Amino acid sequence: MTHDPCPMTLTDTHHLTPNTLIEEGAIFMQSIEAFKLPVWRERKDCGWALRNLRCAASLARHPMLRLHLLEGECAGGPMRALVADDGHTLHYIRNLVFQNGCRVEDKGRISSLRAPKLIDSDADIIVAGANLLLLRLYTGRGFRFVPRWVRLYLRVWDHPDVMLAGLHGPSGGALRRNVRSAKNRGFGYELTRDPGWFDEFYHRMYRPYILQRFGELAVVHSYRELRREFLRGAGLIVKKDDQPEGAAIISRRGNTLRFVQIGIMDGDEKLIKEGVGTMLYYYATLLAYSQGCTRVDFGHSRAFASDGVLRYKLKWGMDVLDDDDDVGVFAISAPGITRQAQQFLSSVYHRETWDGRPSFQKVLG
Repeated sequence: MTHDPCPMTLTDTHHLTPNTLIEEGAIFMQSIEAFKLPVWRERKDCGWALRNLRCAASLARHPMLRLHLLEGECAGGPMRALVADDGHTLHYIRNLVFQNGCRVEDKGRISSLRAPKLIDSDADIIVAGANLLLLRLYTGRGFRFVPRWVRLYLRVWDHPDVMLAGLHGPSGGALRRNVRSAKNRGFGYELTRDPGWFDEFYHRMYRPYILQRFGELAVVHSYRELRREFLRGAGLIVKKDDQPEGAAIISRRGNTLRFVQIGIMDGDEKLIKEGVGTMLYYYATLLAYSQGCTRVDFGHSRAFASDGVLRYKLKWGMDVLDDDDDVGVFAISAPGITRQAQQFLSSVYHRETWDGRPSFQKVLG
């Protein structure tokens, strides 16, 4: 297979001086002069009217929620959880709360309007998929509102090595060591816009990685959808010994570089441990810096501190933006206030309502 690569490699930069960074940045800029990443306009906010229309349409499709009782061990003790949702979050909540498995009992269906009354049950935890139009029914009943998804942005204010050096605490030091270790493995990368490359990415990198990494919780985007994203941007390929080991679809909207989707060759866990994913993040940030972008959009993550993807992104110093599907949130409560329930609640980002509309608040230290 042939494509139009723009090969790039960088020297190990864990002992860089400012002059070295400037010199290396100039070389990097020269190496991508022939590569023009299309610049698309930033998307405008869709507005309240359209959001409310989407919420109303979702409520019309899901006037009833499926109710399940989950029972198992959590934090060294028994716990019972009631989950009322539209069928898209049960498996995630089950794996999040009961990591060692649990018994699941189907309790039938419940009206979206009656779901807030689950607070009167004897369950330790209640999780309901709450439409944004119905949040007033939950307000004042002891519920916390957790985004189904949050979006994470990395502000690009300098060369990524300088940015990494500015991270503090144990997590910052660990990330710097991981990046240094990955660099020393001899990775390089290429950029391509060749349509023929996309098939290899989708079938040999993206799908195997997503299915291996997330199993039954995987959200697999269609070939057509990702190809459209690729044609608007480019492929960022991490290579070793001239062999592709991972890649990401990237594009640009205004001053934001979008890290759309990631893939690892054949979903190989060994490559992940060797730092292929780390180098994709690093090179995407370096590309954003060289192109004059002010931030990188690293996509969505679940809003729970126990979620490994969220924890990893936070290590990079990313900002968390409340940017879920604009339709619903998790309404979570712990009527029993047990130790197990408290431990679970302490691990979430949550939102409090103001004037009937959620405003984002960070509670994770």
